[in-house]
Amino acid sequence: NGRGVAKDEAKAFEWFKSAAELGNADAMFGLGLCFENGRGVAKDEAKAFEWYERGAKLGNAGAMINLGLFFANGRCVAKDEVKAFEWFKRGAELGNSRAMFNLGLRFENGRGVEKDETKAFEWFKRAAELGNADAMFSLGVCLRDGRGEAKDRAKAFEWFKRAAELGSTFAILGV
Repeated sequence: NGRGVAKDEAKAFEWFKSAAELGNADAMFGLGLCFENGRGVAKDEAKAFEWYERGAKLGNAGAMINLGLFFANGRCVAKDEVKAFEWFKRGAELGNSRAMFNLGLRFENGRGVEKDETKAFEWFKRAAELGNADAMFSLGVCLRDGRGEAKDRAKAFEWFKRAAELGSTFAILGV
């Protein structure tokens, strides 16, 4: 990101690659991001997938989320909602709010798991309590509509407001 030094994506890629090859899961995630977005290296989603998979297997929650997204969207692999769910669940169990939010979406829509609005609400709430604006908005929707929890427009408004304060466009429109 260039903090303290001139930004050099090619150099960042080399540092990520060196650390990843030494088994650093965080660097594997960073290397996956480089390949996925073409930062410091030619864009290559297949290599991004490989590095996310390696990082995820070593416990990096960010890699788990991105691996889940690859499976959910059928990028570089056959679309597999169950595998997507499993990777989001592993990331959520590590306390990652983005993974919790994605897990909530899976329960809300019955993708890769049986639809369960109560569990969706619970995962949205956990993620929202960790500061995830998207989860705050989804939690507000659940409370507004009585999905997974009794309707409570006052609480819904509070969650919409908190999400809007964090810059959620949907929440700003919802408030």
